[in-house]
Amino acid sequence: MKKIAILLLAFLFPVYTYSQYQNPDEVEQKPSGPGISHPFYIGIGSGFNCYSGLIGISAEGKIVKNLTITGDFGLGGMGYKISGGLRYYQHYPKGVFYALGYSFTPGQDSIQTKLETTASTGNVEDVSLKINNIQALNISVGYTWTLGKRFRINLEAGYELLISNEPYKLLTPNRELSNTSKQILNLSTPGGVLLGFGFSIGL
Repeated sequence: MKKIAILLLAFLFPVYTYSQYQNPDEVEQKPSGPGISHPFYIGIGSGFNCYSGLIGISAEGKIVKNLTITGDFGLGGMGYKISGGLRYYQHYPKGVFYALGYSFTPGQDSIQTKLETTASTGNVEDVSLKINNIQALNISVGYTWTLGKRFRINLEAGYELLISNEPYKLLTPNRELSNTSKQILNLSTPGGVLLGFGFSIGL
């Protein structure tokens, strides 16, 4: 957990630092009133197969006009989830955007849980699972609304493509997971339809 936090800070700090820099040749006059553009946003996200997992924190920094870099850290169905990507807005910082990203779920050598096996005849029993490193590519489209001068909410939908071959492995000897248990684990594993919601604050 400590290593993950260090990696997260190591990623977010340069995103924030770069977003604060403005090339004098690219400085634009900021409009007054609702919808003011900020170079850096931090917030929370939630959803299904989304960048921040089931619940997590998100950060977004402007690179150039309408193009941003994003970083997310949250809790998914298979443990902690770390994501990074790019967003292209039609009119930053609001409106329609297109996103492309990569997500990574660190593995766990052994976890204890209760699942149904072919030997438990409809009942659950204690089993041991190994969660392997899980990698996925994400593509989505969304829409962002501004609320006042600093706040934003967004909705997005897309698809998460699993690129890892074996997300988990049963360690308990002489046991085989039932079809129901496999379906539950497959549903918890990243991959498939992506639906997300986010709330952020401009800095």
